[in-house]
Amino acid sequence: QLSVEREGSLVAVRAQNLVLASGGKSIPKMGASGFAYDIAAQFGMDIIETRPALVPLTFSDQRYAPISGVSCPSRVTANGVGFDEATLFTHRGLSGPSILQISSYWRQGEPIHINLAPSADIKPALERARKNSPKQSPANFLGGFLPARLAAHIAGQIPKERLADLSGFEMQTLCGLVSDWTVKPAGTEG
Repeated sequence: QLSVEREGSLVAVRAQNLVLASGGKSIPKMGASGFAYDIAAQFGMDIIETRPALVPLTFSDQRYAPISGVSCPSRVTANGVGFDEATLFTHRGLSGPSILQISSYWRQGEPIHINLAPSADIKPALERARKNSPKQSPANFLGGFLPARLAAHIAGQIPKERLADLSGFEMQTLCGLVSDWTVKPAGTEG
């Protein structure tokens, strides 16, 4: 129920509920600020806590600097929500459409899960390759599913030169690094 009263040049509007849609305060360089939030607080309105969304995720170190610029199709999930889009490795962390989307659902301190080869079933492929091409390197095997620099980066975490030399645990680890890579970002680009 809405009522409007005029008194001279002033207009008083009375309503049971009021929603103040203020936009965001994400890019101060473009003039965005928290001004509307301050006004809402001044009038005792409930304010939904703001946090970054649609942003790249960062890490406390530069672990992905060697593969900065590499992108691949992936499935990224957090808090029961997932997106099938490209993931981009940057010098500060992860970006790309899948990461920008998942950042709206990710919470500080929680992990995200990334399948870097969502259209492939890596475990049986690795088992077949180990049987049929035992001298093949893990990096070359992964190169059939991932960009070469990313494949080499992941394979570098398992220091074996041939698929035949991989233990069962190392095969499982390699599959996990591709199909269910779990990371905890330190923060966002803001």
